[in-house]
Amino acid sequence: MSCPVRELCAEAFALRFSDPAAMLRLCEMGIEAAEIRGEAQAHAHAHLGNARRILGDFEGARAALTFAESLETGEDRPLRLRFLASLEESLRNWPAALLALAESARLLPAGEDLAAVMVKTAAALIYSGQPRDGATVAFEAVPMIRDNEDLLRSALSTLSVGLMDAGEPDNALSVMLSASALMERGGRWFRVKRTWIHGQIANALTPGLGIELLRRSRQEYLEAGMAYEVALISLELAQVHLGLGDRRSARINALVAAQPLRVLGVERELVGALLLAVHSDEAEQAQLLADSVISAAKARPAISRD
Repeated sequence: MSCPVRELCAEAFALRFSDPAAMLRLCEMGIEAAEIRGEAQAHAHAHLGNARRILGDFEGARAALTFAESLETGEDRPLRLRFLASLEESLRNWPAALLALAESARLLPAGEDLAAVMVKTAAALIYSGQPRDGATVAFEAVPMIRDNEDLLRSALSTLSVGLMDAGEPDNALSVMLSASALMERGGRWFRVKRTWIHGQIANALTPGLGIELLRRSRQEYLEAGMAYEVALISLELAQVHLGLGDRRSARINALVAAQPLRVLGVERELVGALLLAVHSDEAEQAQLLADSVISAAKARPAISRD
């Protein structure tokens, strides 16, 4: 028999990309329905916590997830742990996020729910500076995905990013080429992410070849107000231009990245040192600083919607 509370939460979750505020309202309705019906209360509070997190209310998110834990049965524990991991990721607490994901994975049988947790684990490993381990986990998740094309797209793009960051652009390119038709069937942001990854791969294989691809993807993110992605791509462009000896273009892109990086909490001294090095003749030092700033930015990801 279907559960109206769970159906309402599923409807809310489907709005996480298009309308997070409506997602929150539906989750609050789910709480009311759960209290009236006396069922699925842990499930409803876990979804409420995730909705609050997506809207930036981290304190409220933790309160809802903690309350969900006090009510939950074994059935709802993997979901709450997955949402808890997303909260810890948003707070850049990588050990806690990976611990929650590992516990969630331990409770799930092989299948797409486990694969979803593994893809999140792979992304967390990549963001926390362990790209090879992340690529391995993403690779292991792929065979478990049968019907969910969005999840498969996420797994393959995460695998490709992990391979790129681990210094294997040829293998990353093979993954993206094999998934080209699948990516094309995805929504706008899958296609933009594909363009970004292709630009990274092209520059890794032939410096400068992917500049236009990076510019195109940055423009899409800029128009959507996605400052984190704009900052990262601008840093990558600055790095490429430094390698090509084009200090003027490197300066412009570093300046574009500077303000959103500060908002993200990347150390002012590190950003300032990069700008100073780009303005000087210290090309090698600027490249090293760009690497450091990119690593620092990746450790402070934008709030995910999953």
